[in-house]
Amino acid sequence: MVSAQRTFLDVSYVLLVLGTICATLLSCVALISQAVRTSEGRVFRNNFNALVIGASYIILAVVSLFFCINRSIAIRLRLQRISKHHKLIRTGDVPSSVYDYITKEYVRTCVIAHQSLPKEAFHPGWGRPGLSRISLLFATYLTEETGTPYEGIRFRRALLGTIQELGVPLTSVSQFPKDLLLIMLHTDILAHNVIPTMPPLKPQARMIHHFRYILPLLNIHDDGLTALHYYDSVIQLARYSRREPTEEEFEYGMHVVEEIWGILNEVWVELNLEGSSTQLDNISQDSLVIGEQS
Repeated sequence: MVSAQRTFLDVSYVLLVLGTICATLLSCVALISQAVRTSEGRVFRNNFNALVIGASYIILAVVSLFFCINRSIAIRLRLQRISKHHKLIRTGDVPSSVYDYITKEYVRTCVIAHQSLPKEAFHPGWGRPGLSRISLLFATYLTEETGTPYEGIRFRRALLGTIQELGVPLTSVSQFPKDLLLIMLHTDILAHNVIPTMPPLKPQARMIHHFRYILPLLNIHDDGLTALHYYDSVIQLARYSRREPTEEEFEYGMHVVEEIWGILNEVWVELNLEGSSTQLDNISQDSLVIGEQS
């Protein structure tokens, strides 16, 4: 409807301009021919009336062109003074027809942008868009805006990033940016908070060896293994496997990270609430002895 009205207005304007030019030219020709016919010799040469008529139309054309150029420059200068910053348009700022048109175009653009988002794309080792949200501890803080918890996350890098980065207390997780997974996970730091005498992390160290001092704190599963054993397997797979980790392996790795993180965080919070440094040293010494024996 709007495009049809715009086309009609453009065609009407062009026809009006062409009609005005044709009428002006016809009147000029008619007046000059009349001046020639009414002269004594009926010739165009040395005809003062024809010269005056022609000069008048030439001046008219020059003045008309001057006004057109002046109007175009004025419109361009006025448009340049319009602010280029985004401004919230309310109902009373513009006519209702303009407001409805802007609203419809905005909604149409949003629908097109939403429909153009990839929903079935797949790349090995990367999170697929369009997944349904699952209940992981940190999933709701990853990509809450898009509703896809693994979109844009490389599984190998995210799993390896959990080695040194899962030490933030649960009460401060909401203070971090929603799209930074590697800022929210600090395993080694939290383990050192619980056991300060634990040795520093060495490059390429096995997780089962480096975190052996926290084994007495972890729960033993039905198969006789702890979450640390599963975490060590996932990290070894992410480090040395030629193929990229799958989504299921990433989910399982994050699940065991969550379990380890929860236990260490509970111990750390209880020790802080009790404020007993003696108990902390005892736990550290007992864990060191058990770790050396294992």
